[in-house]
Amino acid sequence: MLKLLYLNNSMWEFDFIVNDLLFNIEIEIEIFHVETFNLLLERNDVVENNILVLKGAMNFDDIITVVKYIKPLIIFYLSDEYGDEKHMTILENYTKILFRQYNHNHYVYSKNNHQLPLGYCKHFINNQKSLDIQRKKMCERTINCSFIGTIKSDRSHMINLFENNMTNTNFIVVNNNWDFNNLPCSPEKSFGIYSDSIFVINGRGNYNLDCFRVYEAIVAGAIPVIVGSTDEITNTFNYNNDMPPFIYDESWEKVLIKCNNLLNDFEELQKIQDNLISWWNNKILSIQNLIMEELK
Repeated sequence: MLKLLYLNNSMWEFDFIVNDLLFNIEIEIEIFHVETFNLLLERNDVVENNILVLKGAMNFDDIITVVKYIKPLIIFYLSDEYGDEKHMTILENYTKILFRQYNHNHYVYSKNNHQLPLGYCKHFINNQKSLDIQRKKMCERTINCSFIGTIKSDRSHMINLFENNMTNTNFIVVNNNWDFNNLPCSPEKSFGIYSDSIFVINGRGNYNLDCFRVYEAIVAGAIPVIVGSTDEITNTFNYNNDMPPFIYDESWEKVLIKCNNLLNDFEELQKIQDNLISWWNNKILSIQNLIMEELK
């Protein structure tokens, strides 16, 4: 049976990868540890019979040595928010498909290197497939705008602006400890809030505009709102020239006006939600199809 070799420091995306991207593939899951990664060199049962999920924080030479030996059919390489892991693109030479998070315009990607949506936190949708989620229509939602997260970058200004200029908001400021089993606002509670929200505002993360909240909002049926320059937004959410239909603009003041105007037009809001869900479903299905084609 095909092995899914899953690094234990990459568990945040586990449900997304296993339940959405690989749900129609018969696999045997093995969670392995960074400290025992090199033990894969002692096994022959996984060679050319595995899908590998890993991220940085490991010795580069060790990664390449193991990958050359086990010859993964597909690699998911996670993280790289800062765009300082250009050397990891070499993995595309040792697998049929390399899926990576984040898009960086100073990298050169080959044809078998594909941008992957960040996905959602483990437990966010209680082990369901996101394609099966039943979402509230826009007219059924009671929260105009929400945000759950840590204050950083432009987020304080973002929250203050929306809190003072929009009704029915729900902003929960937390210190994220990145332990999905013990988060200050549980994944299940976050899903419930976003499922009742029309907009979810998304300030810049540590560095990048891309963050899990964006896709968690889509999965819950809310509309992500993002601020940045046209060039940065186009590059960040490139997806092979298939940008998701978020609410974008160059300042929080401008997107606030857009959002408040849209609150008076539920027909247009419903069109945006429908387009977002369609974009997400098509993206998941296209990834599934790529994987299935290579596993034939």
